[in-house]
Amino acid sequence: LPISDLGRVNLVSGSEVAIDFTGDGLISFVVSEGTLVNGDGEDSAVANTGSIEGATVYLSANAARDVFKNAVNNSGLIEATGAYEENGVIVLEGGAGTTMNSGTLDASSASGAGGSISMLGDYVGVTDGAVISADGATGGGTILIGGNWQGQGPEQNASRTYVGDAAISADATVNGDGGMVVVWSDESTRFNGSITARGGADSGDGGNVEVSGGALKFTGHVDTSADNGQLGSLLLDPTNIVINSPGDTADLAGTLNDDTDANTFAFDEGETGTTTATIAASVLDG
Repeated sequence: LPISDLGRVNLVSGSEVAIDFTGDGLISFVVSEGTLVNGDGEDSAVANTGSIEGATVYLSANAARDVFKNAVNNSGLIEATGAYEENGVIVLEGGAGTTMNSGTLDASSASGAGGSISMLGDYVGVTDGAVISADGATGGGTILIGGNWQGQGPEQNASRTYVGDAAISADATVNGDGGMVVVWSDESTRFNGSITARGGADSGDGGNVEVSGGALKFTGHVDTSADNGQLGSLLLDPTNIVINSPGDTADLAGTLNDDTDANTFAFDEGETGTTTATIAASVLDG
C-alpha cells in the first residue's frame, strides 16, 4: 500500500526523468520518453494493481501507441481524498499510448468539495465494473475522460474513447452543485456506462455532463437531477445526431470493437465507422 505522507504519489516511466524539488515539500517528475519493460509488447509502461493513497496521484507515461499494450493501466484502487484543505487530484496520462482503468479512482471528500480526476491519452478506456468518483459534501468535482469540455482546454484530446458498464459520479452529497463530467474524443466515443452529477440533498443544482465525439454511440445513463435545486445539463455533440423512436438502439459501426473478454476491448484501426449518432429517444427519457 503506497502511502504518501507528503500528499503526492507519482508513478512514471521514461528514459529520462527529471526530479524538481520546488520547495513546497513535494516532488515533481518530468518524463521525456517511454521505455519498454520487456520485448513482448504486452506490458504497461506504468501499472497499478494494488492500492495507492495520496492527496495527489499521477500515473504518467509518454509511450508510443504500439510499444505497450497500455501505456498507463490501473486495475487497483487509487484514492486522493485531499490534504491541507486541498481537493484530491488523480491523473492517468498515457501520452501517445492507451490509458486504461478497470479499477477504482476515488477523489471524493466527506467534508469538502470533490476533487479532480483526469484520464488522458491517445486512446482512453474505462472497462466494465470500473468506478470513478469525485463526490463531495459541499459540491461535486471534475472528471475528464479523453479531454475537457467540447475538446477545449490544455488537456490532451483522445482520438478514441470507450466507457463500458462503469459507474462515474461527481455528486454533491449534502450541499452544493453537482460537478462536471466530460467523456470526449476527436474521432469516436462509445459510452455504455452511468454518470451522475447530482445536486446536494439539502441544496444545490445539478451539474454538467458532456459525452461527445466525432462519431458517438450512447447507450448509457446520465443523472443531473437536484432534489432542492435546478436540473443540470447533458450535452451530446457528435458530428451528426439522429434521435429515433423508442426501442431503436444507438449505432456506431466499426470504430470500436468489443473483445471476447468482457473487461477488455479493441480499438479498431481498420474502419472509421459513421459520423452520425443514432440514439433511441427511450435512452434519453428520464
